[in-house]
Amino acid sequence: MIIPGSLMSLSFLLANKERNKNQKAREIKLEFLKIDNLQRVGDEFLYRNNCLETFNAPKLKDVGNFFLHYNKCLKNLNTPNLIIVGDAFLSRNEDIEDLNLPNLKVVGTSFLSEASNLKEVYVPRLESVGEYFLFNTRLKHLNIPRLKKIDKFFMYNNIGLNLYVPRLNDQERSKLQSWFKIVDE
Repeated sequence: MIIPGSLMSLSFLLANKERNKNQKAREIKLEFLKIDNLQRVGDEFLYRNNCLETFNAPKLKDVGNFFLHYNKCLKNLNTPNLIIVGDAFLSRNEDIEDLNLPNLKVVGTSFLSEASNLKEVYVPRLESVGEYFLFNTRLKHLNIPRLKKIDKFFMYNNIGLNLYVPRLNDQERSKLQSWFKIVDE
């Protein structure tokens, strides 16, 4: 599905959950979605869409909580201008392997949690993260050159991860030493 034109903001429009508590949630059968001018989406955007493989929103800057949460087929995400994401961003997405978010600065809790096939994450401008950042992934290397502060349970269950975080002060780094190998290059 391609949505051309001037659509700039979505909230709940494509969420599969019914607002009537007496009805069961519906799934939207959507494999490809491109929205050229979309800049913001609210909470639960395409929540539990089990068919979406590709999402393309090149002007998207801000997303709410549970963005594309639990989308079992998602493989491609093109959101190069994304700056802020809420909680549970792409969490429980088992097929996504690579993520390129060159402008991302702030993430909420459970960022990419349980993205079990994740191999590479590119977030060169990331400065602030919530709890359970990258919880339970198989990443081996992660470079976050601008990260200055971490929250409790920064990363959990990421065995064998080499982490590059040059701007963390000694106190912040000490929280990580027992869990990860901190590399300086």
